[in-house]
Amino acid sequence: MTSPSFDLSPYNEVEFSFYFYAHSMENNEDFWLQYNDGSGFTTIKTWTRGVDFNNGSFSNKIIVTLNASQYNLVNNAQFRLRCDASGNNDQIFIDQVVIVGDGTSGSARGTTNKILSIPEDEVVVLEKNNFKLYPNPVKGAVLNIKLSSGNNNISYKIINMLGQVVNVGKTTKEVMVGNLEAGVYYIEVNNGKEKMTKRFVKSN
Repeated sequence: MTSPSFDLSPYNEVEFSFYFYAHSMENNEDFWLQYNDGSGFTTIKTWTRGVDFNNGSFSNKIIVTLNASQYNLVNNAQFRLRCDASGNNDQIFIDQVVIVGDGTSGSARGTTNKILSIPEDEVVVLEKNNFKLYPNPVKGAVLNIKLSSGNNNISYKIINMLGQVVNVGKTTKEVMVGNLEAGVYYIEVNNGKEKMTKRFVKSN
């Protein structure tokens, strides 16, 4: 996962923050945050399964700070997240990436300037549409659906992170998800007037 290029040269400090969810990672497998100042990507932080995180749960907010005294904050700088996956469905899901730079000169001194913000996308939009799923994450076999319109005669399909449809059906309020593997999924519901999609997590 590689970012666009940013001009970080006006700042004396840059903060990179995000959340993540791990699935099927073995002990001592890891993923890294890397930074490119024009001379190639270098690893600035590593997170290891069994030491820094475990599978099946969302992380707390992760914050990594780059200081100009340690890193070359330049124009056309890039960030990258890489996973040490062994090919057996090891996955790290990244969400809510925010990059913030602290200015050091002129009117920017002492102010905070947002460089990049990637919000929760589907979750934010769908809450505005009053489409709710609970519990989320779901640990049991039942995922509940509630529409604010009160019309819960809906059809649905569940899609995994590879874009594969893994379950379809019709319901008034409950969807059985006990046969799904632990991981992140999308559910698309259709109430006859509109289609809405929301992300959910199936835990062990």
